[in-house]
Amino acid sequence: MERSFLSRHSLKLIISLSILAYIALNVVVVLWFFGFFGRQENVVLPSSIFAVSGGGSHTLAIDGDGYLWAWGNNYFGQLGDGTRRNRNRPTRIPIDTKFKKISSGLHNNLAICIGGGLWTWGVNNSGQLGDGTRINRSTPQRIMPDKQFIAISANGNAYAIDTNNRLWVLTGNIPGEIGYSTGIPANIIQNTQFTHVSSGGGNLALDIDGNMWGWGINVSGQLGNGTTAIQPIPVIIPTPVRFVEICIAMAIDENGGLWTWGGGAGTGTGDIYLTPTQIMSERSFTAISTGSARLVADTDGNLWVWGRSLDGQLGIGIDGLDENLVAVRRTSPIHILQGKTVVSVSTGGATSFAITDEGHLWAWGSNTYGRLGDGTSRMRNVPVRII
Repeated sequence: MERSFLSRHSLKLIISLSILAYIALNVVVVLWFFGFFGRQENVVLPSSIFAVSGGGSHTLAIDGDGYLWAWGNNYFGQLGDGTRRNRNRPTRIPIDTKFKKISSGLHNNLAICIGGGLWTWGVNNSGQLGDGTRINRSTPQRIMPDKQFIAISANGNAYAIDTNNRLWVLTGNIPGEIGYSTGIPANIIQNTQFTHVSSGGGNLALDIDGNMWGWGINVSGQLGNGTTAIQPIPVIIPTPVRFVEICIAMAIDENGGLWTWGGGAGTGTGDIYLTPTQIMSERSFTAISTGSARLVADTDGNLWVWGRSLDGQLGIGIDGLDENLVAVRRTSPIHILQGKTVVSVSTGGATSFAITDEGHLWAWGSNTYGRLGDGTSRMRNVPVRII
């Protein structure tokens, strides 16, 4: 017996509605995943933040009591909570040890505890955790237990400076940089003592006499040595003044003066500066950080930013591309977070962070994997208070 005309069309209608419902359900799931419905994790947040470090797609912080917190991408265990679950809100790393310094790399972390011990976790494909293996670690582990440390930098190759001012490279395989495939830490630039180190798109270090050393990638003049050529071995880079704080392509001198170089130096032009140049000479500064945006805090607690804003990382309410499909840039410093006293800054992979004198944490920029920590995955082009 043939189906009636109405029966045939009713069946088609049911099938069509089922398909539409399936598509709608998947759209809802995707929107929920990316935070458009305000999905938040139920976590107890710390009352204050002492330090923050933005990584490639995750964020690490120390609270006011010295405990570690992390959020964002956790594919390699870089959040240190023993899982591979992403977190869009700050999550306490379950370790009772208290810490005083942190540094996040692309998918790995370094931390120095109160007693000076060096701890590592996250991805270890190049031996960057310094434990002699290539096994990823999802919880912090102490390495080199016979030594104490004063400085670390995890972006690119991982480096640490011990209390005897010796500079150690854990390992890495970045062209033009010092790297060791064994994953066993090695003391480099021997017979020289160091106080500061900064890695990521090149490497810089300050020795105890105030000399700046540089090596590695230099495509935009970020080593400040007058060239754009790769520097295969560490060399002393002449500087016009003595520096006391450094990050890639930026430094603070002993009088608080701010010096910049490389591409996007903050001079009001798009020129590449191959040697250090002082900017904002009427002010003195206490904190600096370089990424796709540059962040600096002056001695009055004012926060200044410049650089790219493709993902909102300048925090000025602008993101994306201009009419020529070029990433929006600001070539001169802009004052943001007005009315707040900023004491610390950090940039990560298209993210920006600032800590105020009240211990409050502010974040803006790219928010994939929930790495801003606001409970969503939505990009923020203005600062949002996280804690």
